[in-house]
Amino acid sequence: MALRLSSSEARRCTEENKTLVRSLVRLSQTCSMLREIAQPIGYHCPISENGFISLVRTLCERPDLASKVQVFRAGGGCIPALGAELSDAASNLFQSQMAQFTENRPQLFNEHPQLAVSALSLAKVPNAKSLTMVLSEEGADDFPFIANNGLPNVEEIYIENGQDALEHPCQDATEPILSAASSALKHFEMNGFFIEFLPMSTVESQITSLHLIDCRIEYDTMANLLYGWDRLSNLSEFIYRPGGAEIVDIVDASSSDASGAALRARRLRRLILDWRNAEDIYPKHDFLETDCCIESVRTLEFLEYLEISSRSICLHPHEVDEMHSDRDMLIARLLPPSIKALKILELDPRLVPALKYLARCAALHFTHLTDVYFESRGAECNEAVQAAFAGTSISTHFDV
Repeated sequence: MALRLSSSEARRCTEENKTLVRSLVRLSQTCSMLREIAQPIGYHCPISENGFISLVRTLCERPDLASKVQVFRAGGGCIPALGAELSDAASNLFQSQMAQFTENRPQLFNEHPQLAVSALSLAKVPNAKSLTMVLSEEGADDFPFIANNGLPNVEEIYIENGQDALEHPCQDATEPILSAASSALKHFEMNGFFIEFLPMSTVESQITSLHLIDCRIEYDTMANLLYGWDRLSNLSEFIYRPGGAEIVDIVDASSSDASGAALRARRLRRLILDWRNAEDIYPKHDFLETDCCIESVRTLEFLEYLEISSRSICLHPHEVDEMHSDRDMLIARLLPPSIKALKILELDPRLVPALKYLARCAALHFTHLTDVYFESRGAECNEAVQAAFAGTSISTHFDV
């Protein structure tokens, strides 16, 4: 029995891995010899049937097991709510552990128990490679116990918003967590935030993958990204999927701002810009279908995978006539010669002529293109596209 830690999905403790860990726990309870073998393996991706507090106690009391942790998730609903009762033993243990770092930390524990216990848990897993942090407390402006470069082996950091309201970002902990990472960090993801700042300065030179999922970005922050991509010299993957309802009195970046920023990341190999929720996000009186249109990505000479929605390509008829002499070339003009795979979300029937043209010219102009993916609900449209690529070496895939 082995934990599968070879992919990002697996390193985030999938249900399959949790099942494996539970099996190891049960195995370790059968005899002391098996416990010595199975228990350290189970702590590669620890879960606790008795709750997070119990897990953190074990990490404090058993540094030998804590050193085995590779995948770790902290915060959110797994911590007692503010003011919740803890046993005297747990409270005394946490207070003494926090006092080892600084004398002011017990006060933080009393005021922000979720934040304090989460921070303490991260300080106990220095060998972790993948961290997920769920932030759900407002009012704390520090994330204690983790010194700069205190997480020397972390390759992936996922920050999730544990609150319901997108307009309360609770991002105070983001910068200290990133500062604790070292040159091993490659992947950074934020999920469910209105992003007023991206504290990338300490990690920008080594980040290869940046995901902003169900997020909104403040306009000035996107502008800083627009002119700061050169510092993200190794960035090869960028995913931006805006989410959340319209937020009043907040000036966030438009879809065209985000597209423009992405196009300045010259070394991108994977780019995903998902505007399917655009009409729900941007003020109705300001939103235009053409706002989502992406400029040609031909300048991204290393790009291998592009995922966009139809609205990023489809222009209104009068604009097509004005901007392109031949609308059949819309997709071909969009792509760089390096492209290997293309995915179009919400396939629009108006794109069928452009896809037929792509199929005809691919052998000459897109020699690396092997797969085209579609999210589509129209059988007739799917059949037309499939027939167009039938005589080519390009495989078509439909998510219906």
